[in-house]
Amino acid sequence: MTVMTVSSGAVGRTGIGLSAEAVLNLECGVACSTDTLEQAFRLVHDQYVARGYMRPEPSSWRLSVHHALPTTKVFVARDQHRVVGTMTLVPDSPLGLPLDELYGSEVTALRNEGRYVTEVSGLAIAHRNGH
Repeated sequence: MTVMTVSSGAVGRTGIGLSAEAVLNLECGVACSTDTLEQAFRLVHDQYVARGYMRPEPSSWRLSVHHALPTTKVFVARDQHRVVGTMTLVPDSPLGLPLDELYGSEVTALRNEGRYVTEVSGLAIAHRNGH
């Protein structure tokens, strides 16, 4: 995983119940290993199920066909080796975007204007005591 540091100026805006020291110790970057990706998919699944956004899946993962594209990137925040936050960036492709299902006409209008559309999805943060 490529590691990025969290600036001290961002610490006060987290709102996730972590101390400033804990936030500064997070490793943040693009998920590259199978284990990190699996943790990210499981975290999104568990948080979405808990909030009623989706029904539980037998795999306990939340992912889509877009995750198979080389342009899709899963970003994670890790505390030690545990994924505690994640988000996915899905650039437009011949497959379209996941949001096309709900906002197809709006996204098509943006594409017709020559705009490059990208979706941010799969946002999840673990509770302090686990998922």
